[in-house]
Amino acid sequence: INSLGLQGVEPIPFFIEWSAETVHPSQDSPKGCTLQSFELEHADATGLNDALRKLGIEAKVKSAKMARLLAVIKTPKGEVRLS
Repeated sequence: INSLGLQGVEPIPFFIEWSAETVHPSQDSPKGCTLQSFELEHADATGLNDALRKLGIEAKVKSAKMARLLAVIKTPKGEVRLS
């Protein structure tokens, strides 16, 4: 899976360990937001799907020229699209 590092972006999940003295974002973030959708795009969609599956993650990766993560969040002030 050599092509998963294209453009210096690897949309592979990772874990963050918050320090004991740090407030977790879920505690101080605005309330009322809901993740509506989350999509992945990658030049090697099959390779990324295989890598995610090996990690126990089921996701649908769309084939695209560049790696990209897309999210739609419903907020009290309207819909927000991140990419």
